[in-house]
Amino acid sequence: MNHLVGDFILFASLFGILLSLLLLYYIKRSSKSNIYLAIFFFLNSIYGLSAYILAHSGSAKLLAPLYGTIAPLFFLLGPAGFFYVRSVLSNDPRLRKWDMLHFVPFLVQLVNALPYIFTPYAYKVQNVTQLANDIGMIPYVKTGWFITPMVNYLFRPGHIFIYAVGQSIVLYKWMRKDEVLMKLKEIVIQWLYLFTVVCLILFGGFFAVTVWIYTMEDKYAAIHLGRPLMKISFVPFILLNGLIFLFPKILYGLPRRRAFTH
Repeated sequence: MNHLVGDFILFASLFGILLSLLLLYYIKRSSKSNIYLAIFFFLNSIYGLSAYILAHSGSAKLLAPLYGTIAPLFFLLGPAGFFYVRSVLSNDPRLRKWDMLHFVPFLVQLVNALPYIFTPYAYKVQNVTQLANDIGMIPYVKTGWFITPMVNYLFRPGHIFIYAVGQSIVLYKWMRKDEVLMKLKEIVIQWLYLFTVVCLILFGGFFAVTVWIYTMEDKYAAIHLGRPLMKISFVPFILLNGLIFLFPKILYGLPRRRAFTH
């Protein structure tokens, strides 16, 4: 069963990376909003790939270039999903002046990770070897300059979940406007609802398990106990990357406006 779950995570991750590249390939003939969607799928899939290598492959050489070094990028995952939904609803992919604030957590995390990013590869291999041998060491392996591993362990899923909630609020507010519903095609509404709900379930479940581990006195033991829950939380991850089979038109840009007859 473990191998089956791992295979699904690996396939979904590789497929998500391919999907992000296809979205960028078709960007000229589709909505510019798909740039945000491509970034979202790429980062989400890289995270899934890292989780697969850590939990199922156990290869320190494969994990070393990823673990800790790409962590700041995950603070762009939440904003990418949020910007995508907002830009589709508003039909305006441009960022506003205050949107720059969304990138502050990423910049803070980048500064925090810079010393580790430039550490020798052999040191990174040594670090991730500990994790490959014992996944319970995740909150204790230091990869940041001034932010502790335990804070990062909680903050990263919390940050993504907050954006999933914000994305839901934006969708709810826009969908209450009659003029928006009149302009959007049914397939666009269905896609945005399903995309947002799956994001809420995925990131909400991930955050809930992380909080549960964080509140346990023995976090080392809690991580081992929580591994089955973490695997369950990857079910919506696989579903999210597989939504393309239900909405293949997102590759070319969903048709925004309804056709009116006179």
